[in-house]
Amino acid sequence: MPSLPDVVTIDRVEDNGWAVLEYGPNDTWPVPVRWLPDAATEGTVLRIIRTAGADETRVQFVIDTARETARRTRVRRKLEHLRRRS
Repeated sequence: MPSLPDVVTIDRVEDNGWAVLEYGPNDTWPVPVRWLPDAATEGTVLRIIRTAGADETRVQFVIDTARETARRTRVRRKLEHLRRRS
Protein backbone atom coordinates (compact mmCIF):
# COMPACT_ATOMS: atom_id res chain seq x y z
CA MET A 1 0.00 0.00 0.00
CA PRO A 2 1.60 3.29 -1.06
CA SER A 3 0.31 5.42 1.82
CA LEU A 4 -1.94 4.89 4.79
CA PRO A 5 -5.40 6.44 4.72
CA ASP A 6 -6.71 8.41 7.70
CA VAL A 7 -9.97 6.49 7.99
CA VAL A 8 -10.99 2.94 7.02
CA THR A 9 -14.13 0.83 7.33
CA ILE A 10 -14.15 -2.84 8.20
CA ASP A 11 -15.56 -4.49 5.09
CA ARG A 12 -15.51 -8.00 6.47
CA VAL A 13 -13.94 -10.28 9.04
CA GLU A 14 -12.75 -13.58 7.65
CA ASP A 15 -12.61 -16.92 9.46
CA ASN A 16 -8.83 -17.11 9.17
CA GLY A 17 -8.20 -14.32 11.70
CA TRP A 18 -7.95 -11.51 9.15
CA ALA A 19 -10.13 -8.47 8.56
CA VAL A 20 -10.43 -6.64 5.26
CA LEU A 21 -10.40 -2.87 5.62
CA GLU A 22 -11.86 -0.66 2.90
CA TYR A 23 -10.51 2.81 2.29
CA GLY A 24 -11.64 3.65 -1.22
CA PRO A 25 -14.01 2.44 -3.92
CA ASN A 26 -11.67 -0.38 -4.94
CA ASP A 27 -9.02 -0.20 -2.24
CA THR A 28 -8.77 -2.80 0.52
CA TRP A 29 -6.18 -3.69 3.11
CA PRO A 30 -6.07 -7.05 4.92
CA VAL A 31 -4.93 -6.85 8.56
CA PRO A 32 -4.89 -9.31 11.45
CA VAL A 33 -8.04 -9.08 13.57
CA ARG A 34 -5.84 -8.82 16.67
CA TRP A 35 -4.78 -5.32 15.49
CA LEU A 36 -8.36 -4.04 15.77
CA PRO A 37 -10.26 -2.78 18.83
CA ASP A 38 -12.21 -5.53 20.61
CA ALA A 39 -15.56 -3.85 19.90
CA ALA A 40 -14.88 -3.53 16.15
CA THR A 41 -17.17 -5.47 13.79
CA GLU A 42 -18.07 -5.36 10.11
CA GLY A 43 -19.06 -1.82 9.19
CA THR A 44 -17.10 -0.19 12.00
CA VAL A 45 -15.33 3.02 10.97
CA LEU A 46 -11.77 3.25 12.26
CA ARG A 47 -9.43 6.20 12.49
CA ILE A 48 -5.74 5.41 12.01
CA ILE A 49 -3.30 6.95 14.46
CA ARG A 50 0.32 6.88 13.32
CA THR A 51 3.36 6.98 15.56
CA ALA A 52 6.57 7.48 13.61
CA GLY A 53 9.78 6.15 15.03
CA ALA A 54 13.31 6.29 13.69
CA ASP A 55 13.03 2.99 11.81
CA GLU A 56 9.32 2.25 11.66
CA THR A 57 5.84 3.70 11.75
CA ARG A 58 3.33 2.12 14.10
CA VAL A 59 -0.39 2.33 13.53
CA GLN A 60 -3.24 2.08 15.98
CA PHE A 61 -6.87 1.65 14.99
CA VAL A 62 -9.44 3.59 17.03
CA ILE A 63 -13.20 3.43 16.53
CA ASP A 64 -14.42 6.74 15.08
CA THR A 65 -17.87 6.91 16.64
CA ALA A 66 -18.91 10.18 14.98
CA ARG A 67 -18.02 9.02 11.46
CA GLU A 68 -19.57 5.62 12.07
CA THR A 69 -22.84 7.19 13.24
CA ALA A 70 -22.89 9.50 10.20
CA ARG A 71 -22.20 6.56 7.86
CA ARG A 72 -24.94 4.42 9.39
CA THR A 73 -27.39 7.34 9.14
CA ARG A 74 -26.58 7.79 5.42
CA VAL A 75 -27.09 4.08 4.77
CA ARG A 76 -30.37 4.02 6.70
CA ARG A 77 -31.69 7.02 4.73
CA LYS A 78 -30.72 5.42 1.43
CA LEU A 79 -32.53 2.23 2.38
CA GLU A 80 -35.63 4.18 3.43
CA HIS A 81 -35.56 6.07 0.13
CA LEU A 82 -35.30 2.82 -1.85
CA ARG A 83 -38.17 1.26 0.12
CA ARG A 84 -40.43 4.24 -0.64
CA ARG A 85 -39.64 3.94 -4.36
CA SER A 86 -40.67 0.29 -4.58
